Amino acid sequence: MSWESKYNIEFKGLSEGLHDFEFGIDDTFFTHFEESLVENGDVVIKVTLEKRSAFIKLHLKIKGWLGLTCDRCLDIYRQKIKNET
Repeated sequence: MSWESKYNIEFKGLSEGLHDFEFGIDDTFFTHFEESLVENGDVVIKVTLEKRSAFIKLHLKIKGWLGLTCDRCLDIYRQKIKNET
């Protein structure tokens, strides 16, 4: 099983209605992206999937922090992130 499959949602077998999923992203996730500006972090992504016969709708809540490089002093700092979409 590959590391990416941990983040898959198999919606084919899901019944109609609301389904909740939660994914955790940590430093090991970022090691798989060689050219990424982010090398570490701790993020939780909560997904609500609404499955109906005519559509699939996702609601995402993202909260955590990322280790980023300061543009001025080049030190690594923790940038809090929070988003809903």
